Amino acid sequence: MRKKIIYLALAALLSPFLASGEIAQAHWQDGEFYWVGSVRGTGYIYIRDDQVEYRNDYNGSFRNTRHRFTAELPRRDVRLDLDVRRGNRNNVRIVQHPSSDNRYVAIIRIDNLDRFYEDYELVLRWRERGFFDDPFSRDSRRDGSIQRFHWQGNVDGTDVLRIVRRRVDIEHREALPIQNQDYSFTAPLPQHDVDVRLENVQGRGRVRLIEQPRRYNNYTAVLLIEDPQAGASFYSFDLFWEDEHRHDDDYPYDRRETDRRGRQYDADEFFSWSGRVDGSCNIYIRGRNVEIRTLSGASTIEYSHNFTSPLPDGAVTVNIFDGRGRGRILLKEQPSASNNFTAVIWIEDPKGGSDDYSFRLGWSGRDARRLTGQRDDRDYDRPTTLALTWSGRVDGRDIIRISGSSLHIDHIEAQPITDAQFNFYRPLPRRNIDVVVNKRRGRGAVRILEQPSRANNFTLSVEINDSRGGSDYYQLEFYW
Repeated sequence: MRKKIIYLALAALLSPFLASGEIAQAHWQDGEFYWVGSVRGTGYIYIRDDQVEYRNDYNGSFRNTRHRFTAELPRRDVRLDLDVRRGNRNNVRIVQHPSSDNRYVAIIRIDNLDRFYEDYELVLRWRERGFFDDPFSRDSRRDGSIQRFHWQGNVDGTDVLRIVRRRVDIEHREALPIQNQDYSFTAPLPQHDVDVRLENVQGRGRVRLIEQPRRYNNYTAVLLIEDPQAGASFYSFDLFWEDEHRHDDDYPYDRRETDRRGRQYDADEFFSWSGRVDGSCNIYIRGRNVEIRTLSGASTIEYSHNFTSPLPDGAVTVNIFDGRGRGRILLKEQPSASNNFTAVIWIEDPKGGSDDYSFRLGWSGRDARRLTGQRDDRDYDRPTTLALTWSGRVDGRDIIRISGSSLHIDHIEAQPITDAQFNFYRPLPRRNIDVVVNKRRGRGAVRILEQPSRANNFTLSVEINDSRGGSDYYQLEFYW
């Protein structure tokens, strides 16, 4: 009798939720997606529910692919963690996390620009909670009071993370600096006393919250990450806090630094380098100056380097993007006062002979302008959704014009473009937007001539200028 009474009481309590389907929609399983295969060129893995689709760019192709799910990918906004067990981890990245904007599709991009196939083994993980204990369930986030900060990166040694508003500063203490850092906010950390909660910790060592945001520390959350074992390992965690008094007007400077899903485009300034390495070398970057010191093997040959702006004369956090080569590319030192604000990159080629290497070093222009007291329009919206990829061989000067889902090329001088390929992931909207173009490969200059507007019938115009003799292969990514 007692069980029946409890059951009826529980049913009465839950009946409004069961009628709306809210509980059924709020419960799903933690899961993993396991994938193995060989890749040549550039390929994309699209994942929705328990379905997998493959798409290729830049003469890419897959073979010998196998996969399995422990649970379906949930049709919810969810954060993914990617573990690269085999293959060059610098060549693999998550392009899109599942969200309502992309019909809950996860997209993984693999770049292998060698002529031969490379084997990869990937594990994609997601972790979700039930309706009652998930601070981001539909019920608890109606008023927007629960906020989250997500962080992930590869840690080797000991590092201290300091989080204030939307900024993350790293104090490196032991072994190698953090590699492949990525983080996102749903809202800035408040500028008042607040208790944050550390959850969802992944990593073989320890992650500890050692200071709560308080007035004496300028409302900074401080975390200590200790990785005692040799080599680097992947770490991730979430910080949650409740900010019932948050209003957008409280954050006039940085309220639009992230998109609707809390993702950030923190690296908007870059240093790009390419060369040939036999053995090992250090690359020192300070301002616009670059120095290469060969540590072992034959002398390093630099093909090219390029700055979008000088490395700031201040303690900004830099990250390595798009590292390519058969060996290792590691960030050895972050810019700091102790090294005269110099970034140091270490490249090791352990095999016989030499190989081509390239990378981009990125940092936040917003942080650089903060150090110099400057502000401009770049401190606001930065698109982060990959919308179009393009590749081709360019000899001379050409203009790419994009409108809706159409693309055509105006040839200006020298030889016309050959081997052109492109792939739209979403059409260019017919409204005023700011588009970001990311040059992944190519020796010449790429710049936006016109952003879409009513005056040009919402057409984007991008110029490629390859002024050297002969042609070169270019790869571009467009974000809007």
